[in-house]
Amino acid sequence: MSFRERLQSWRYNLVPDHVVGEILTKRWTDNAIPFLALVATLATFGSLIPGFFKLTALQDSTRQLGEFSLIVTGMTVVMLGGGIDLSVGSIFALSCFSAVYVFFILD
Repeated sequence: MSFRERLQSWRYNLVPDHVVGEILTKRWTDNAIPFLALVATLATFGSLIPGFFKLTALQDSTRQLGEFSLIVTGMTVVMLGGGIDLSVGSIFALSCFSAVYVFFILD
């Protein structure tokens, strides 16, 4: 048996290819993979940005994401209904510019 064949046999015995496929076909991975991605993202940003988990930073993020969560909820309803509406983004941008115009220019 040559060295290459011996390495191949070790590879197939020690690193089976079907393990990843079997893990991904389990029902719990549908929920586990996004959760692990969320945990990895929070850990990355928490370690790179000082004060990321402070109460004021979380309140500021919540305040900024309020409008986007309303838009995302509406788009979710549309997509669950079987369609996709691309005009939502442009209407959201138009309403933001209109609000800025009313608040600062017509003041």
